[in-house]
Amino acid sequence: MTTTTTTERGTSPTDAGHVKNEDGTWVIKHNDYREELVGDNRSRYRLEGDRFTEIAELVRQATTSHWNESEVIVYLDKTKWEKLPLALREVTKNVFAFFYGFDSLVGINVVENLHARSGHALMRRFFGEQISIEGVHEDVYWKFASLVSTDEELLRIRDGIYEIPNIAKMHQWSSKYMRTELSFAEILVASAITESVFFSAMFHFFAQLKPLNLLPNVTNANDFISRDEGLHVMGACSMYRMLTHKLPNEYVEKMIREAVDIKIDFLRTFLPKDEPIINVDDFENHVRLVANKTASMLGCRQLYAVHDEPTTANRFALDTKTNFFDSPSTEYTNLTNGDAEIYGPDGKLLINTDGDF
Repeated sequence: MTTTTTTERGTSPTDAGHVKNEDGTWVIKHNDYREELVGDNRSRYRLEGDRFTEIAELVRQATTSHWNESEVIVYLDKTKWEKLPLALREVTKNVFAFFYGFDSLVGINVVENLHARSGHALMRRFFGEQISIEGVHEDVYWKFASLVSTDEELLRIRDGIYEIPNIAKMHQWSSKYMRTELSFAEILVASAITESVFFSAMFHFFAQLKPLNLLPNVTNANDFISRDEGLHVMGACSMYRMLTHKLPNEYVEKMIREAVDIKIDFLRTFLPKDEPIINVDDFENHVRLVANKTASMLGCRQLYAVHDEPTTANRFALDTKTNFFDSPSTEYTNLTNGDAEIYGPDGKLLINTDGDF
């Protein structure tokens, strides 16, 4: 008979109700009812609070860098799409399939699990901005899918999270850890891992195409989207660090390792071995590097030995982007490159990402 470690729920600052059995399995409960920043409480109606300076700045970054799908003219890439080497085109279709399904999954999770359960007004503001921009991403991913030639290809992209085995494994992992009955802490961690570990290798793929002027409008859109997702990861990690009842670090590290293994299996299955611009080892290193960064932002140790990559190799953000529909013009600032820092209105350093996604 399996027994559990006896722990009074809520007594430890690193206990979100997860108790490890002697056989290594976990009993999953949660302490949301004891968590100040979750659920119905007075702070749901407050915008102020020194603890929320970091979130307030992230909200400001999100609101001042909004864009829309009309700025991306994907159909102009149709001729270049048809000239892509077959191996690259097949990989690109799998990336399209991942994005098409996963962005909807992320959007639903933000609406049902994060925005609805947030216990402070600024948290809801942040997730409200994310809900809005995820809708833009969905429209752009539909434009990506419109590049394919046949209805059969389009159906495969649309149903990829169910029909393409390695993408389905990622979908199953995220769905498992984003269930409504789980703790707010666990869902925040799962959101950060999904939008970093799972998404970053896809962004990295398009970053390899950009210097070669392959699919220039798709890769430009990828720049915009990767910047947004980097901000979302930072927001999820910032809020997680503010929680009173966190997950045990061992549990978070287990989640990250699971996601990395699934992602690397995807890369080894779908990346061509003989395509000059694709280096599978580089992609695997990139995934582990992003995993290390995510672990650090969640308060855990780094999990993998990795080598540095050129700053141009990974663009999980972009330097600047002017929105010509705004007056005065709005620019994206690179939140997630090696020099990224966010300062509050008083000049105090709030975030230093210290590395690339």
